[in-house]
Amino acid sequence: MPLPHIQDGDIVVPSYWPSRGWAPWPDNPAFQVAELPRSSQMFQALARYINGNIQARSFRAKKAERTRMQRAEAILNDTTGRYSSLWRQRAAYRLKEKPDLGGTTPPPESGPVDVSKILIIQNEALWEKYEHKRYQLRSRAGTSLRSMVVEPEQTRSKPGYNTLAPVQWTYSVEHPCPGWRSLPVLDVLRGEVLMFHGTSKDVIPLIAAGGFDPNRCQNRGTVTPDYGLLGKGAYFTDSFSKLMVYTGCNKCGEAECDCVSVKQGLPTNRYSLMCRVVLGSLKRRKPYEDLLSDEIRREDLDSLNGSAFDSVMGVGPDNRVDTQINPTNEFIIKDAAQAYPEFIIYWRRRTLTPTFKVSKL
Repeated sequence: MPLPHIQDGDIVVPSYWPSRGWAPWPDNPAFQVAELPRSSQMFQALARYINGNIQARSFRAKKAERTRMQRAEAILNDTTGRYSSLWRQRAAYRLKEKPDLGGTTPPPESGPVDVSKILIIQNEALWEKYEHKRYQLRSRAGTSLRSMVVEPEQTRSKPGYNTLAPVQWTYSVEHPCPGWRSLPVLDVLRGEVLMFHGTSKDVIPLIAAGGFDPNRCQNRGTVTPDYGLLGKGAYFTDSFSKLMVYTGCNKCGEAECDCVSVKQGLPTNRYSLMCRVVLGSLKRRKPYEDLLSDEIRREDLDSLNGSAFDSVMGVGPDNRVDTQINPTNEFIIKDAAQAYPEFIIYWRRRTLTPTFKVSKL
């Protein structure tokens, strides 16, 4: 799969697009999808990469971690009738992670998965925006190939410097299938990578149709803004294990559950995105303690304006927070054109969590 590029002012789409049987997404003509055959080299490469990623670095959520507890409380406090009794039951169970509610519920963990389906997303309007941004960042880098991962100026200005060398990826492979040089790094010169974005089944078509919207980043603050660990923007990770513990079942909302499909008798599908992300000049935040700063969490979409940076990285693998979790990399972009949602991944946990009675849905 040769990497696409802008050639003589024309947008070049991925080489595998023309050969696919595209079908419009139901109720949303803004984009089309094509299913990758399970026997194809690309499907096999992505499935191997996902499970290799999980094995390389497992993840156990921090007990009673704030984001998950707030989510469970919102479900229980909802008065619109949006959530079923099963969702409420599971949310009440999840809240028992909190010490003041007994602390008996263990936090969710990652584990092996089966990739059941992969869809390629074709959205020419989004792709054109992404390609222009990609070309812009490459042009700005210049022929000296200065580092797009921002290190001391005397280091990153040296000709021939490997742009992504300082990043310690959760998992990487060389030549995963014909046409792919490596994963997650797709293009060193532009700092282009393939990363994961966790979301729900209902939100995926919104992203596929209109792209990522950094403005939708939730502000959890009351007096002052509190957007998240790296501030306001669209978040991505190179760790599938971390994505797993924040991806709820479509039937009950739980990260770990026993819901099974009546038709297939298998654990229910979860849904995630694999996205092209062009990082450009990357601002690294480390060590982890610095990421807890309220000042960083307040940074809005204008925080990189006028700076040498295009994106922010929260460095994970070389930091230790406590004994409960394995830190992971997080990345944030503040310009929607820096990301293209390329693959919809349907996946199942291989084992059911025995905490609950089986709920056939």
